[in-house]
Amino acid sequence: MKDKEIYGFLTSKCKEKGIKIESLPGRCNFSRSTLYRYMKGILHMNPEVEGTFARVLTLDEADRQELSRLNGLAAYDDSLIASRYALDSLVFDLPGDRAEPQEIQFAYYDDNKYLRTLDEIFGSIYHQSQKEDFACDIKLLGCISDHYFRHISPFAHRILCRPATAIEHLLLFSKKDYLQNTNILINILPLLKFNGYQVMYGEQAGMEEMKVFLGDIMIIHSSHYAAGQRVDKYYVISFMAEELSECIAYDNPYLYTFFINHYNNYKRQYCEALLTSKNINLLSSAMANIERDHNACLIKPNSCFNKIPIEAYKRLVARTEPDALANFIRAQMYSGSNPFHFDDAVAEILDNLSLRVEYSKEMIHTDVYSTGGMAELAKTGRISDHLVGMPAFDKVELRMIFEYLRDRNADPQDSYNLYLVGRNVLPQGYIISAFEGLGVFIEYNQVEYQHGICRNLFIRDAMLAEVFADYAKNHIPDQYALSKAETTAFFNMLIHQLESSVI
Repeated sequence: MKDKEIYGFLTSKCKEKGIKIESLPGRCNFSRSTLYRYMKGILHMNPEVEGTFARVLTLDEADRQELSRLNGLAAYDDSLIASRYALDSLVFDLPGDRAEPQEIQFAYYDDNKYLRTLDEIFGSIYHQSQKEDFACDIKLLGCISDHYFRHISPFAHRILCRPATAIEHLLLFSKKDYLQNTNILINILPLLKFNGYQVMYGEQAGMEEMKVFLGDIMIIHSSHYAAGQRVDKYYVISFMAEELSECIAYDNPYLYTFFINHYNNYKRQYCEALLTSKNINLLSSAMANIERDHNACLIKPNSCFNKIPIEAYKRLVARTEPDALANFIRAQMYSGSNPFHFDDAVAEILDNLSLRVEYSKEMIHTDVYSTGGMAELAKTGRISDHLVGMPAFDKVELRMIFEYLRDRNADPQDSYNLYLVGRNVLPQGYIISAFEGLGVFIEYNQVEYQHGICRNLFIRDAMLAEVFADYAKNHIPDQYALSKAETTAFFNMLIHQLESSVI
């Protein structure tokens, strides 16, 4: 096994140099789990990581070449590699498989037994949605495989556009299959724009016994009014991979209670995935607490708030009219606060931002931006998630931002890595942050976010975070990113254009 070869090589060099393996995380500035994955060949070492091992182990040229050879041959987890290409479709908004989904046949029970397709069942419910005072509540457990979800997703989009509709989705994340987890996330993201779609998640380990009974199911309660009377209809749709799937339609509320009680019992093992913060400042404070303790990877079109030097913020505050700044802070960051003290509020916000900037120097941060996104920042003075009412950065502040990013990225002693790509990044408006050993945080509605409505997806799953960390640290630099020299040249070009008033 090639993974054993690279592990054996590195451990032998540690022994030869008198270096204890347990000291390597500190020496290399890696987390323990990241170091293990590099040494086992699970994570591919980019040139900077190879250089770190070579420096720490004081490798001569022959040993450096051997490390590079073994790194190239190291075995990868196939599902992790496949996840990289699945994420390409999300990050660069590439068209997916456009083939028509195959029909799913159901044994349909409604007094008698019929044969129906899933789309026919959904069509019947949607037809009911056109009636007076229609309401629909759907409990969705699993059902995330492409075979099922390519039917469910269009139905969910149509039904959630109707008033008084809601879907609660319980998801199980694998502890073994990176690709399965990646596809789950990609599948659900488009539904997050609907306030009626709620997500909870759990882990497969320890839930197998209960899932034997529940399986992949939809429990649906729909109602409407006819001739002044409320008409209730219930469905339980059970997906079966090996047998004919089944659907029972009925109007007995006690039978519905039976199913929903079992569902709610199972639901207790799940965690909330959608988080809401009362205002931007509280969200920023929560992010600071996470960034203090975890290496982070960020994917967005241009700079994050924690990658803007505090001097640029202070200058922006100093040149902004106090009344305008107070109105912005009150509306965006301190809604509901009473009393509101302007100087204290400004100091608190700047202190919080300063902490976040400093934490990005203490931990390992890897950012993926697009050249187009950075050019747009230079043109407008606004980052992709710029808050409504927040003044745009002027040319002096933009220069400070570009020089800051350029110099940190070029500094070999700085743990920060910035990868610029020539393609549009997340044009859907998502912003993705992965925190190693913790989970993935996604801002999925920039229109709401920019107005201070902070609804976000947070999945506390270290394996899912590893997928994004691998993607940002290994796949992006290998396949898409400018070199460090090219990145420096790009920032110098933006700075020159600012000085020349070309932008």
